[in-house]
Amino acid sequence: MQRTTMGAFVAVLLAASLLATPAAAHERTLTIETEDASRVEIRSESAVANGEIDFKFRARQPEDSNRPRLAVAAERETENGTIEEELEVEFAATFREVFEFEDANGNGVQDGTEPRLSTIRLETLTYDPLDVADRSVQGETGFQVTIQGTREGFTFRLVATVLPADAHVNGTLVPEQAVKVDIVLEGYPFESPTSLLGLEVGAESTIEQEMEFEDEDRSVEVSTQPGTAFFRWEPEAIVDGQSRPVHSQWRADGQRLVLFYPHGDSIVHDPLLGFDLGSNAWPTAAVLGGVGIGAAAIGIFALRRRKTA
Repeated sequence: MQRTTMGAFVAVLLAASLLATPAAAHERTLTIETEDASRVEIRSESAVANGEIDFKFRARQPEDSNRPRLAVAAERETENGTIEEELEVEFAATFREVFEFEDANGNGVQDGTEPRLSTIRLETLTYDPLDVADRSVQGETGFQVTIQGTREGFTFRLVATVLPADAHVNGTLVPEQAVKVDIVLEGYPFESPTSLLGLEVGAESTIEQEMEFEDEDRSVEVSTQPGTAFFRWEPEAIVDGQSRPVHSQWRADGQRLVLFYPHGDSIVHDPLLGFDLGSNAWPTAAVLGGVGIGAAAIGIFALRRRKTA
């Protein structure tokens, strides 16, 4: 079996939500494109009147001080006579750093009076080659993309699962317009036996609209005409083999989400990154952050994929 080296994150969205035909009427296959060894894009395409809609998952392997980044995007290409127009909406999660703090008041989050005890910036890790493998779940075959970095016994890992149809992955329902992400933190070098761990995630969007933090729904969202782009997470993580509560905090000044985990040697958490597409309408250029995609094709490398159990 051969590992495939490349980089960057996820693309799966619900084509039927933007079409007049029911979901069962469209066939959806996943293909891979990559510019270089540090970025990967997994996409599917659906034909619409006078054009097509592309749904994409993008992953970026850290390089040149970049941080691990996962993104989903939807692009519509229309042709009106001799005029071609391309509009794209992208929503991304950039994983910035992991830090330790003492929770003095026991509320599960870091307050302003609780300083950090230690910090590991995720761009400083040494990363393995980006790994892309086939992944089969409930008869649906898609891809599994893994980004993994280490430093002095600490391991940070992102495992993204992209499927061509709705499926349950490890007990979580993953719609075809979303990507299942496993966040794994192992061997953090704690300075205190009673401290908690924070993971800072930057939220980015090409939509010129304010993001919303929904504490009860455990999500960061931004809305546009076709629907809502989101990053959502489960209320519990598996810490040293046991289910433990996860707390969160939104820092609007830097568009940053912080997830707080209990003290432990092994922490596994599973968010979703994707779109809820609730309308056949498509956003106009007024609500897009200037994302015109050129017609020049991205270089496509032949990829050999290994099978996973």
